[in-house]
Amino acid sequence: MNRCLTPQLLLQLLLLLHLLLLQLYQLQMLPLCLLYQLQSLQMLLMRLEP
Repeated sequence: MNRCLTPQLLLQLLLLLHLLLLQLYQLQMLPLCLLYQLQSLQMLLMRLEP
């Protein structure tokens, strides 16, 4: 089993993080700008994926 951090795995982790932050945002505990930053990072990672 490959333990190295692949872009695929990174993307999955990021999606989890995104869901978590979305929850926080809905609870009014997170500024919207952070959410946007994360989304742009996500887009970037998706582009990097082969």
